[in-house]
Amino acid sequence: DYVPVITEEVRQGDPDLFLVAGTPRLKEMAARMAARLDTGLCSGCLSLKIDAVDKSVSMERLVYGGAAVQTVTCSTRPQMATIPPRTYGIAVAPGKREGQIRELAAPSAGKMKIIDRKPRTRQSVDITEARILVCVGRGLENQQDMQMVQELAEVMGAEIACTRPIAEEMHWLPEETYIGISGKQVKPDLYIGLGVSGQIQHVSGIRDARVICAINRDENAPIFEVSDLGLVGDIYTVLPEMIKQFKQALKK
Repeated sequence: DYVPVITEEVRQGDPDLFLVAGTPRLKEMAARMAARLDTGLCSGCLSLKIDAVDKSVSMERLVYGGAAVQTVTCSTRPQMATIPPRTYGIAVAPGKREGQIRELAAPSAGKMKIIDRKPRTRQSVDITEARILVCVGRGLENQQDMQMVQELAEVMGAEIACTRPIAEEMHWLPEETYIGISGKQVKPDLYIGLGVSGQIQHVSGIRDARVICAINRDENAPIFEVSDLGLVGDIYTVLPEMIKQFKQALKK
């Protein structure tokens, strides 16, 4: 249990701001550390604004299923927040400034004892790191049609993601591939939604995509409201043509 060790390091350092990566394990640890430090915690922070005078921080996060943005400030110190993966790009340090890396002592053995380990089978690709994502929604009628999606992804050099029902209800893809509030938050250069309706729970997970392209036969689908490019059409007609055109373009 690293919580006591890191908590003590924070107490000794007495920082104004303490940031933690927003991974599943570290989010759980951050909540426990905040309780020990008797301070507030902004979970899932998407934006930080630091006051240069008093070092106070305004933090923004999504609420109400992604329908609104909440601004949070913390009156206690240290101010804490968890930051989802890929929220920020790689920063360039001004001048010759360098961060300090400190090695902490290993934590002492806790009262809990591991009696067994059962590794969970995961796919090799993390969709949060993908530059191009092809996302499958309920517009895909049969699991065998995933072969067509796979072909498009291979031609484009993309990874495949999905909406929650495809993973949790139909079990066509692993759970770690679904995008949304309770799934993964992604930030690809290009997101292509195939038969994705665009419910707010899903859209909140793609809000930071650079370009959103949607293909849906329902012209009133909510996904078109957030899309940069939209095509009203049947994916069973559009996909074969897309694959054909991409293959021809790559041959030139």
